[in-house]
Amino acid sequence: MLDEESVKEGKVCEPKTWDGLDWEWLRSVPTWYFVYWSRLDLYRSATFMTQRPINTLTEDDVMKANCVWDAKNSKLSAFGVKDLDFSLVLDDEKRVVFGEDRQTLVFSDNKSYIFGATDWADGQQSWGLWMTEKELTNDLKEKALSHAKQLGFDTKLAVETKFTD
Repeated sequence: MLDEESVKEGKVCEPKTWDGLDWEWLRSVPTWYFVYWSRLDLYRSATFMTQRPINTLTEDDVMKANCVWDAKNSKLSAFGVKDLDFSLVLDDEKRVVFGEDRQTLVFSDNKSYIFGATDWADGQQSWGLWMTEKELTNDLKEKALSHAKQLGFDTKLAVETKFTD
């Protein structure tokens, strides 16, 4: 069973939405893939999608994330759950809203990825990488780790999930 306490980092930064983000580009991408994230982000995404308590999930359950957001149809699929309604909703500070939690889009190359930092309602923070492709390249992995480190996250808690059939 997963131990969420071991992957919590508390509040590590004050993320601000990146001024250089091309919102038109972001909205034009039809499909986003999520394969690189902090363990807390992965664990909490799994509990959200499966509607199961963290202590009932195993490492094997979360590593088979297969997390895809169909932005055209506003459908999120992951962890064996298909087509959950998930629209891109932004607050006044242009943070992605999901329930009481917020993700700030802190950096992007405006062509293949967006790096986001999540503020959870309980004061915890985590991070995740939105990608236009399923495969994580070494270059993109290094960029994500650099962003995470600059914000103060522990890069030892980074985890890559692979797409499986």
